[in-house]
Amino acid sequence: MAVQKKYSMRNLVMNSYSLAMLILFVIVFSMLSSRFLHPLSLINIIRVATPSIMLAGVITLLLISGNIDLSVGSTIGLSAVLYAIMTQHGYGFGISFLAICVLGIILGVINGFLVMKLRIISVIATIATMKVYAGVARLLVPKGKAVIKGGLPDDFSYIGRGELFGLPLVLYISIILAVVFIIVQRKTVLGKYAVAIGGNQEAARLSGINVTGTVWLLYIIAGLLAALAGLVRASHMAVGDPAAGGLPAMATGVELTVLVAVLLGGTSFFGGEGSVLRSIVGVLTLATLASGMYMVGIPPFWQQAVTGSVLIVGVVLFRLTKETISE
Repeated sequence: MAVQKKYSMRNLVMNSYSLAMLILFVIVFSMLSSRFLHPLSLINIIRVATPSIMLAGVITLLLISGNIDLSVGSTIGLSAVLYAIMTQHGYGFGISFLAICVLGIILGVINGFLVMKLRIISVIATIATMKVYAGVARLLVPKGKAVIKGGLPDDFSYIGRGELFGLPLVLYISIILAVVFIIVQRKTVLGKYAVAIGGNQEAARLSGINVTGTVWLLYIIAGLLAALAGLVRASHMAVGDPAAGGLPAMATGVELTVLVAVLLGGTSFFGGEGSVLRSIVGVLTLATLASGMYMVGIPPFWQQAVTGSVLIVGVVLFRLTKETISE
């Protein structure tokens, strides 16, 4: 009973720690800018953060398993371009959506193959595919153009800009995916296997866990969700942009934003430990920080410096908190 009480207290403090940073930024920026708590500003934060929220859960599980996917930003750009091309040429949403899903799955399969079959370190493998996917996205854009626009149907922007019951559709998407991955981590074998693999891959294999299949599945899910995030991003921007995986409001690309958020939430870069819930809070914290700095007029290069500093301070505080509770 004492062990369970200690474990519960540890979880409470860790989750409160992530939330405390978010609350702090909300208080600070609401004092510095009267526009910060305006409903339109809060909606914009959610819209900007949606691609990162869509990916935070699966990237957390990948990192817990001891792997990483740095190609998600390029996958977002490639799927955004493909979605624009297909709709521009008269394909309906259903066919375009299906094509985007197939694209994401294929790209995830490729990443999983490189990491689990060819045994290439995940960082190197996904940096390579990041470059390849980004290059293909750029090649699909007509020569002389930076993005694909014009001739897009009226419903092209519905998912990214549409509303349901007065709230942005992307808000519902974000909430659903966040809840799904919190449940996946806590209640399913996929979440438990990810922890076991990250803790000791050889021991996990000897205990009967299909290590290759589990990690490969995580890469496929990451590819699928990144592709769908690209569809959402293209819909929001109303163009097919090969650079859609970049988030100017956060002064970085989606892949780095998600990675920073996951690390800020206390997930170990070396695997075996992490929390989807804290990663989601980390994404909201970074989105709040980025939006607040933009509103108060902080230059972009200082925004990057502040974000990096917040990550360092957050990881250090998390580690100190964890060590104190463990004693």
